[in-house]
This record gives sequence, C-alpha cells and structure tokens, in this order.
Amino acid sequence: MQIIKQYIMPSSSIIIPFRNLLSVLLLLPLVLSCRQDELILPVPPVSGKGETAEVTLSVRIPDFRAANTRGVDEKGITEITVLMFADEGGTEKVKVKYDIPGSSLHTLSGSSDTKYFSVPVIAGRYKRIALIANAQTELANITAGSTYDALKQVEVVGRFGQEGTGTYIPMYGEHAPAGGFELKAGVSQTIAQEIPLIRMLAKVDIINPTTSGATTAAGKVYFVNSVGNGRVWVDLATYNTTASQSGYMTPTLPATSQPAVSGGHPLEGTANTASPNVITYYLNEQSAISGGSRPCIVINLAYQGREYYY
Repeated sequence: MQIIKQYIMPSSSIIIPFRNLLSVLLLLPLVLSCRQDELILPVPPVSGKGETAEVTLSVRIPDFRAANTRGVDEKGITEITVLMFADEGGTEKVKVKYDIPGSSLHTLSGSSDTKYFSVPVIAGRYKRIALIANAQTELANITAGSTYDALKQVEVVGRFGQEGTGTYIPMYGEHAPAGGFELKAGVSQTIAQEIPLIRMLAKVDIINPTTSGATTAAGKVYFVNSVGNGRVWVDLATYNTTASQSGYMTPTLPATSQPAVSGGHPLEGTANTASPNVITYYLNEQSAISGGSRPCIVINLAYQGREYYY
C-alpha cells in the first residue's frame, strides 16, 4: 500500500487517502514605498537596486469538502512564510523572507474564502515565490542566502493524528514562471496567478455508511508501520493540479523515514459520538514496500455483539 497525496472525489464506502488542494490567487500591485516600521530587508540592497516595493498577495482558501466529513483544520492557517528566490551565480537563493501571522490575513470584501496581506520586498528580478503555511518553526534555518535545494529538504515531524486534534497541517505552493519575473519600484504592477497549496499529509477516511437494518459499527482503526516525518516541499511536476482528479502518484519523501511510534506500535484512530460512522486520520506519505515493514490498515468492526478485524 502506498500512502500518497491524491485529489479524488471519494466514494462513500472506501478508504480514501488524498492530499487536498487549495487555490491561492497571487496579486502583486506594486507601489513606490512602504512604512519603515514594517520594512524587513534580509540582505543589503545591491547598488542601484535598493529601492523597495510593497507586494500584496491575495490568498484564496476554498472550502473543500470530502465524502461526509471535512477535517477541522484542513484549511486553517496559523502563519504563512513567504520566500522569494533570486538567481545568484546560477543558484537560486532566498533574497526575501517574511513570516505573516494568521492574524494579519485580512478578508477580502465579498468573499469569505479570500484573504490578503502585504509584504515589502527589494525591487529586482526573481525566479520564484514559495508560500509555506503552518511550518514557521521548521523553516527557522531557511534564511537569506539559503538555497532552493535546502528548502526541498525541510522536514516536519509529528503532525500526523486524528481529526480534531487542533494541529494545523503544513501546506506548500509556489509561483515560478518561466524566465522569472521582475518587481519594479515605483511602477504599479499586477501578477495574477493561481497557486495551489498542497497539504503535506494524506487524509484517510474510514467510512461506515449508514444502511437500513445494518448493525455494524467501526470502533477502531490501526495504522501499522506508519512514518512520523515528511517533507513540506512538493514536486509540482508530479502533481497535476489543473485536473479535477489529479494524477499525483509519486510521494515526496524525506531522505530517511522515521517510525511514527517506536517499538513497532501502530497509530490508533477511534470512533466518537460526534462522528460515529467516520474515522478521519492524517498520515505522512509512504512508499509501497513489501515484507513485514509495509504499511497497512487494520479495521476493528463490531457486528451483533462480536468483534472482527479486517
């Protein structure tokens, strides 16, 4: 079994691992200056290119719903890290880094799902903008001068868990047009680009559809040989974000996987009174492997007073 990021419209009675997509509308109107108390320049300005511009990004977070359920924090954002990469001697490096708290996201008039915020940047040419939600701590070592390859290796540990735990899920998206793009000080400029934010965790729904006359109840589900770490960065080349059902079948894995629980113990999800027929769990991606270390799911069902395991 391979646990991966997938975007599918699930049926009502199967286990569905998927990595949801969010759309982000990037809007970049540039103005001549910004308030000095908000200005953060991670690197000294290059001679002749030290002017600044204020960049406004409008972030769209649609209300995605799966079969019969939606995770409490699936679209929650506690902070967004903005990384702007420029070419330095043939290597992409961070030129601007800005951390935006969730409280600074403003709601666009007339839309409950669109937020916007502004950041000051150094005018110049850039290769890409990377947006990472809910991973500010893990990105502490990614600073001005860090490479794009270093960003790819950033790992998040221990974010797995059952729905409703209050843990926000890291998400990643980027804007990287061919040939890069230029931000000019003193020139009003707008770049409109939908950026799909992809959640780093696969979502698994164990659904017991309500059927007339049935007395089967899903009590617990066990995830055996699950891993506890994963990468925030996503190889967008393997993710078809433009289709209604993506062809993403290659997980973005860390260099070395760590067990979610030591000692070979499985993760456990349980039914509750609020959602007795659905157990929702978020897992790190894994490759499909053979042998005793392969990932598997064991379901505990109660039927007519007896327990069964599948």
